[in-house]
Amino acid sequence: MSKFTKALEKLQDLKQEETEPGRPLPAFSVPDTEPDRRPSWIQGVSEVKNTVPEHSIVTHHFQNSLIAEQYRILRMNLKTNLDKERAQVILVSSSIHNEGKTVTAANLAMSLAESGDAKVALIDGDLRRGRVADYLGLGGKRQGLHEFLADTNGLSPKKVMFRNAKENLVIMPRGEALSNPSGLISSNRFKILIAELRNHFDYIVIDSPPIMAVADAGILSHEADGVLMIIQLGRTPKSIVAHSNMLFKQAGAKMLGYVLTNVEFQTSEYRYDYGYSYNYKPGEQEGAKQRIRRRVKVVGERLQGFENRLAAWWEKKLQSKK
Repeated sequence: MSKFTKALEKLQDLKQEETEPGRPLPAFSVPDTEPDRRPSWIQGVSEVKNTVPEHSIVTHHFQNSLIAEQYRILRMNLKTNLDKERAQVILVSSSIHNEGKTVTAANLAMSLAESGDAKVALIDGDLRRGRVADYLGLGGKRQGLHEFLADTNGLSPKKVMFRNAKENLVIMPRGEALSNPSGLISSNRFKILIAELRNHFDYIVIDSPPIMAVADAGILSHEADGVLMIIQLGRTPKSIVAHSNMLFKQAGAKMLGYVLTNVEFQTSEYRYDYGYSYNYKPGEQEGAKQRIRRRVKVVGERLQGFENRLAAWWEKKLQSKK
């Protein structure tokens, strides 16, 4: 007990010495609060006031709707896989234009930012036709990824990144449109940017051009941990989807999954009237969510089978050409 008492007295003496001005802290001293392992990027990032995202950003306008719940289920499934592999960077792409990739990327980023204290960066990697700034209500011709990559004077990424009302979501717009941005997105400056963002954000969502249209998506996928493929139901031919899948695999990209857009649920619990939230009766909400999860599981199994059939069909077609 006497040794224990002396140890306490010694600790008290050390605490008194620490409070003396000009005296350095002992090497083994522990601060009262542990610093955040990811320093915040909020300071220095401009906030755009009074932003109003387009109505297609349902995670903002219709947070209690079933379609917003679908994005939360997508978030949950992605987070499970990403966290297991300590992955952070998600590339959102499609086979052709107008399949819903930008809407999906924006809603996914908004949904990820709702998840606890996760810090999320959304980058418009479509330097030709990107519309992330328009969808999220930033408006105007703002500087973005193009200006950062083209700059040779040490422009800080914070100068081309913006915030809306979502505190932990940072957005990098496209910037001025380019007709051939392949040289910029394949530069070391882009690689360094993504490496730097990994140190400050939990998740980085990159909206890219369609893989069939230009080479940009394949180049961008080199810096991503995986690709989320957007497919519009009833519009994109399966041969195009199979070829797009092959192009990503040739680029060395990992497919995280597939998202079907333009799906209409015909049963009452899935029906969604655009512009309105679904109103549950007492006690129905949890049951409806369980039915949705079961339905999503079934759809996921069907998509996996669909991918296997596409791959087999494409392989057979290649062999027939030989």
